[in-house]
Amino acid sequence: GEVGGVSTASAVGAALNAIALDDDTITSIYNFSLNTSALRPGRRYRLCVDLDADVGYLGFGDSGFAVSVSPLAPLDYSLVAMDNAAILAMTCANAWCSADTAAYLAESCDAAAASGEVLDSAVDHTASAKLAPSSGPDSWQVVLDTRHLGPGRWYWLCLDLDGPGLASGFAEAGGRIFINPVRNVRPLTLGAGPAEALSLECLGGCSE
Repeated sequence: GEVGGVSTASAVGAALNAIALDDDTITSIYNFSLNTSALRPGRRYRLCVDLDADVGYLGFGDSGFAVSVSPLAPLDYSLVAMDNAAILAMTCANAWCSADTAAYLAESCDAAAASGEVLDSAVDHTASAKLAPSSGPDSWQVVLDTRHLGPGRWYWLCLDLDGPGLASGFAEAGGRIFINPVRNVRPLTLGAGPAEALSLECLGGCSE
């Protein structure tokens, strides 16, 4: 739950499998189904666990993990090009996004940056930019300069829903995105042969 805020109801996880780490340790993977409809998108919530829910004497404790609630529909892409004006399109449900909403790509989102503004920093992240309406209902896009990001690396899409408002900072939204350094692939159709030629332009990170 969020400190001083709302939380989900608890849920019991179903163990999928058990993995032996060594002779003395066994770890299990659990799946949970949580009702997050009362949570506010764009914020992080602490994951709390009660290891003996049926017995009831341990109680809930902080797992040390925070989970973001995203207003975005799943992205239909997982990569962007290295470009001074890379366009990232997104669908934001229930009018949570606005022209004040800011976004950027980062290895980790800065929850403390509540002003909606982040400057670029070497290969760690882009500068932030405001969303702009796009075609279609609830459709938005942001234009980012991704040229200095690490080619072949993965970055989170970070959103600050209220932008310059101080109610929330940036949080992960929409999954991770691959920075693609490849362009100008030729030809786009190859024959079925033992040595078909293909060429491409690589903006960084490629080697022989």
